[in-house]
Amino acid sequence: MLRLNGQKAEAIQLFKSIDVIPKKFIRTASKYLSEYELEDLIRIYKDYHEEIYSFNASKLDNFELCELSWSNSVFYKSFILGKLIQKRQALDKVDNIQDLRDELTSYYKQRESELRIQEVDRKNIFTLEETISRIESKISTQLNNLGKEEEDIDPSEIRSYLTEGSTGIEFVQYKNKDSVFYAAILINATSEHPQFIPICDVHSLYKLIGKPQRKQADYVSRIYSSNSRGLKLEDLPNKDIRTLLWEPLEKYINRGSDIYISLTGLLHRINFSAIPLELDTVVSQNYTLHVMNSLSDLILDEKRLSVSQSNKALVIGGLEYGTEDQQTLAIRAGSGESARFHTWNTISWTKKEIEQISQEIIASGIESKILSGKYGTEEGVRENLSSGNSYRIIHLSSHGFFEEEEEGKASYTSSLAGSGFGAFQCK
Repeated sequence: MLRLNGQKAEAIQLFKSIDVIPKKFIRTASKYLSEYELEDLIRIYKDYHEEIYSFNASKLDNFELCELSWSNSVFYKSFILGKLIQKRQALDKVDNIQDLRDELTSYYKQRESELRIQEVDRKNIFTLEETISRIESKISTQLNNLGKEEEDIDPSEIRSYLTEGSTGIEFVQYKNKDSVFYAAILINATSEHPQFIPICDVHSLYKLIGKPQRKQADYVSRIYSSNSRGLKLEDLPNKDIRTLLWEPLEKYINRGSDIYISLTGLLHRINFSAIPLELDTVVSQNYTLHVMNSLSDLILDEKRLSVSQSNKALVIGGLEYGTEDQQTLAIRAGSGESARFHTWNTISWTKKEIEQISQEIIASGIESKILSGKYGTEEGVRENLSSGNSYRIIHLSSHGFFEEEEEGKASYTSSLAGSGFGAFQCK
C-alpha cells in the first residue's frame, strides 16, 4: 500500500525491516510442514520477492532495492530450489532408515553364522560383507543429510569468489500487472552494489522462440542465425535474440572475460553461447560462459569441493525401459496423459555413445563407471549417488521430452516444469 500511495521511501524501509522474517520462517517451517502447505508458503514468498523485483524495476538507481533483489534471488535459488529440496528428500527417507536397520541386523546375523563355520567352507562371506558395507553407507548418508543444518549464504560473500574482470548474472522473473518480465541482477568483484537490469517480457521472447518445429535445423536457424538480425516477425519488429537478451547486458560486461549466469523460465531454452554478435561471431567467441543453478554455487562447500576434486565419472546409457504395469497405465489414461509416456523405445546408439565417451574419459585420466542394461535403473543411479561417491562428471544418454505449453504459463510457474528425461525401469 505504501508503494501504491507514492510513499516509496517508507515502502523500501519496510521491506528492509521485514526481509529476514519470511526467509527465517521458511527455513523453520520446511522441517514440519506437509508438501502442500510448503508449496503454499513458497507461493506466498514468490509473490513477496517478485514484488521487490517489480519495485526495483521502477527505481533502478536505488541501491537498497538492488541489494534486496540480490539477496532474495540468492535465497530463492540456493535454498528453496536447491537445499530445501535436498532437505525434504532426506526427511522423506526417515521412514526407510528403520527398514534398512532391520535389513542390516538380518545380514549381521547371517555373517555371524557364516563366521562360525570353517574358513574353507565359507561361501557367502564376501557377498555379505559387501552388502553390509553398502547398507551401512546408505544409512550413514541419510542420517548425515538429515542432521545437517544449512548455513545462511551471505550474498555479499559471493562477489569475493568472482575473479577480477568477471561478471555474475542472476536472471529473475516477476509480474507487473498482467505481464511477466525478465531481469538480470549483475555483480562483479569490484562493484559496491548489484545492478538490476530489465531485459524483456516473456511474451516477446515467446514470440521469437515459439514452439520447437519439426525441422530442428530450421528452428535453430530462426533463433540464432545472424542473418535473422532485424527480421520483422509478426507483432515483433526488429527484435532478434541479441536485441532481446544480450544488448541490455553488453555494456556492463568486459569482452574476453568470464561470465557466470543462472537462468530462469524460458531462458533455459536459450543457448547463450550461440547468440550471434556479428555476422561471423557468437558470444562464446568473445566471452567464457559458465551456467550455474545459482551464483551461490561459486562458494564451494565441502560437498561441492569434493566433487570438483573428484577423479570419477558416472556414464549412464543403453537402458532397458520396459512397460509400466496395467494399473499405472489405467491411472494415466484416466488423467488424459499422453500415451507417449507409457512406454519408451530402446535407443541402440546410446550404448555406443557411452562406450566411446567412457573411453575418452579414461584417456583423460578420469575413472569411468558405466551403468547400462539391467544395471541402468533409477535405483542403481540413486545407489551410486548416495553411497559416498563424488562424481565430477555424470553423463546420461536417454529419452528426453518437452510438454506442450500455453504461452508464458508453464515457463513461468516453473523453470523447467515441462521438460524431463525418460525414466528407466521406473514405475
